[in-house]
Amino acid sequence: MIDMIFASLLRTTPVGLNKRVAVMKRWVLRLALSVTIVAMPAVAWAQAFPVTGQTAQIGKGGDGMPCFASTDDLDAFIKAAVANDKYGMVDAMRSAVILHRGDRVRTIDTHGWMAPYLRVRVESGDHEGTACWVQSDLKDFFVNVRG
Repeated sequence: MIDMIFASLLRTTPVGLNKRVAVMKRWVLRLALSVTIVAMPAVAWAQAFPVTGQTAQIGKGGDGMPCFASTDDLDAFIKAAVANDKYGMVDAMRSAVILHRGDRVRTIDTHGWMAPYLRVRVESGDHEGTACWVQSDLKDFFVNVRG
């Protein structure tokens, strides 16, 4: 079903957005699946809780990770993904930058109850200096984490 949605999107998007659509296709399932988790044990959250000031690199599995300008844009993308709203996903992605394997980031803020989002500053790569938001449960795609 997701392939049909993105195939339709590829036919209706202007040239140049096709690469972004391909990136969205990979990440839509990762982001949408994490939204369906209602509760996690407190111990798991304590171990996964992000620490402001930590640095990390994007690992192999995180290549192409979208990083949003605001938490509102990240929320909009997740809601559109859950609702299979392809145009909503494209609209939300307009503010996103794409992080690639090897990019170094620093956690500069956490947001919300149990820190569902991390604000990171990109310290190396194509978007060096940019601050943006990612979901904290994508932490498994970060390697070489240093406090």
